[in-house]
Amino acid sequence: MNSGNFAIEIFADNQPTVLEKLLQVTRFRGYTISGLNVKTSDDEASLNIQLTINLKECAELTRENEIQKLFNQLSKLFDIKHVNLSHRRVEKCSLATNRHQAYS
Repeated sequence: MNSGNFAIEIFADNQPTVLEKLLQVTRFRGYTISGLNVKTSDDEASLNIQLTINLKECAELTRENEIQKLFNQLSKLFDIKHVNLSHRRVEKCSLATNRHQAYS
């Protein structure tokens, strides 16, 4: 399996447990975090989180399946509004969802 860095951009409600939940899901899936940047919105109601993960320690499944699983799990978290996922090196995978649109 090829390794590589993926950039994940996450928009979330500004709640005390958001970062903890994101890091738990990422750790549970077996990814190594190589970067984290968090900014609050002007009104401090939302967070813009940029997370960079490394796929060197992925499980046996293919990269695409692992990325899709991570995307799905992050999107299901209650305070997450939107997730964008893209590969920084070779391929570009732009996945986005809005929790409110997914249930309509």
